Amino acid sequence: MLGDAWGNIGFSISMGMVFNSRITLKGNVMEKIFKFEQGVVLRDIVTSFTGVVMVRYEYFTGCIHYGLQNREVNKEGKADDWVYLDESRLEFLDNGVSFIERNKEGKLSGPMPTGPSFG
Repeated sequence: MLGDAWGNIGFSISMGMVFNSRITLKGNVMEKIFKFEQGVVLRDIVTSFTGVVMVRYEYFTGCIHYGLQNREVNKEGKADDWVYLDESRLEFLDNGVSFIERNKEGKLSGPMPTGPSFG
């Protein structure tokens, strides 16, 4: 479970680059729910802010929010914090970036099959 600064609790689900999907939990099976996939570029129809989808949240209340990373850097040469927006405010711009990269051994980067254990 993940929480945000306002105390809302939700969870993110990482899926492949399939556009226009939705996911719901039926028993122990997840079905697609998200309209936009991670890595695509979206624009906020209210402010015209554009960014790459880095994370998606579905809240218990049914709201779906996306965390967008701006492609520009600030005056200090650093990336600003992600901007979190409701799905209803967003429109698709382009396919953006692919996060699938290979490391030196030829394995896919990202989560490892044997993560760290605690205690």
